[in-house]
Amino acid sequence: MQPLKKALLTAVLLLAGSVFLAGQSVKEFSDSLPMEPGETLSLKTYKGSIHLTSWESNQVEVVATIEAPEHVDSEYAQRTVEATRIEMRRTGSGVSIKSDYKDVPSERSWFGSSKTLPYVHYQIRLPRSLKLRLDDYKSDIEAYGLEGDLKIETYKGNVEGRDLAGDLHLETYKGAARLSGVRGGVDVETYKGNVDIEVDALDADSRLNTYKGDITLHLPKSQAATIRADLGKRSGFRSGFDLDRRYRSKYSFNAQLNGGGPRLLVKTYKGDIRLER
Repeated sequence: MQPLKKALLTAVLLLAGSVFLAGQSVKEFSDSLPMEPGETLSLKTYKGSIHLTSWESNQVEVVATIEAPEHVDSEYAQRTVEATRIEMRRTGSGVSIKSDYKDVPSERSWFGSSKTLPYVHYQIRLPRSLKLRLDDYKSDIEAYGLEGDLKIETYKGNVEGRDLAGDLHLETYKGAARLSGVRGGVDVETYKGNVDIEVDALDADSRLNTYKGDITLHLPKSQAATIRADLGKRSGFRSGFDLDRRYRSKYSFNAQLNGGGPRLLVKTYKGDIRLER
């Protein structure tokens, strides 16, 4: 065989082998369970992505892809995928979904042994009205068209949301969050994160709390609120609205926005909080 043809054949075989290994290192899960509007969806996962959208059916549908971790031996990567399970079940209050990594083996090296967990990518459709309890570590989260008691906690994850109504609770450690079309009340806490929320109507008591992070809250021009601010010595607060401030101390004040309305507690230690139109 001529050297050039031999080299081309070797390259094709290597490419085919890599595609085969990549195909082996992915596993899919799909299931659905009945879920009535107003029930609770609980989701706990580690590293990957979560895409939540509402639909008209009274059930929750889950399609999950388990994908091999990066920067590990291909054989070990495959073992991590095979060992990861998706646990989905009915509970007394709704549906629970969990990425189960307990059988993922450790990888031995010169430095000892450790686990590298695979990525889990979720596509979930569920009733619009619900209680959401999302506990995440390092995932990209998208939530569209949900209403109810919505609680999202993420460590170093990124959040994007649109058309969210009810009581929104968001807790982040680092990462970024951008939400729009929000109606109801917001309860936001971040540590070194960046949060940007566009509110269509703030009609319930709300709270903004940051430690070394930035929060920007965009409000309608006509929004009414009663504001209480507690600011740290190295923090920043800026408002695009004219506020009638009554200072309680050098770093704290009460204010009326458009005559007063739902209470808005603003608290920051070292971060910046901005109210914008």
